[in-house]
Amino acid sequence: GVAGAIAQTVCQPIETTKVRLQNEASARAAPKYHNFFRGIQVIAREEGARALYKGISPAIGRELCYSSLRFGLYVPIKTLLGENPKEATPFWKKLAAGGLAGGLGSAIANPTDLLKIRMQADNALRPTSLTAHARIIYESGGVLGFWTGVSTTVQRAVILGATKLATYDESKIRLRDNLGLTGLPQQVGASMMAGFAYVCTTAPVDLARTRFMTAKQIAQQTGAKVEYKSGMDVIIQTVKKEGPLALYKGFFPQWARAAPYTVVQSLAWEHLSNACGIKTV
Repeated sequence: GVAGAIAQTVCQPIETTKVRLQNEASARAAPKYHNFFRGIQVIAREEGARALYKGISPAIGRELCYSSLRFGLYVPIKTLLGENPKEATPFWKKLAAGGLAGGLGSAIANPTDLLKIRMQADNALRPTSLTAHARIIYESGGVLGFWTGVSTTVQRAVILGATKLATYDESKIRLRDNLGLTGLPQQVGASMMAGFAYVCTTAPVDLARTRFMTAKQIAQQTGAKVEYKSGMDVIIQTVKKEGPLALYKGFFPQWARAAPYTVVQSLAWEHLSNACGIKTV
């Protein structure tokens, strides 16, 4: 959890820009951000540099909960599935362990995820506070309102957890056995591979999650009619109106975030776990 919080703090501006890019077309307004680099400039110029860190409080809370469970449960679940220390663990077991750990963690942490994304999507010069966003969610949906979009969030987390942790685990072995890499070079190399792999597999679901969670908010900000029945409905409408490539909108900032995020998180995880005497992959 601490490893995830450190990585999230470093990468929050990139993710805020990603959320704005993903929502841009659904707002039915003239494009303002266009691309990743222009997006950062526009946000900083119009809302101030601090706006790039909108949603940082729930983001850190999310990492302390979600990442703690995702990383903390991976090794125990892999062992439960029948890991043999004398033999190489089958890749499917790594995928299953990562997916189960990620899905469980994301379901529990969904309220913080929802608050984070809504605060990042808020483009007002005087943005709504965390408590105000929480009150709006509660008034419109009660306690269950905090689990808006949970099915899409879990789908994304299962794919991400399976891809990221399994790829990181497998890449460390391959880099050691094939290239003789150990220590920091091995961890950085495996992190880069894991980051790219999970962005490729989760980009469409990530876009669906963002748009579904912020649909009402974007409608209020722009006056446009933005309605989705589910995460799958987001994907269907996006493909119909913007084409299949639109599902990868915000891909570059996702990867730009994934690369340093995965490196920082994985290194912090390895070192903190070793310091506490906890087994890692």
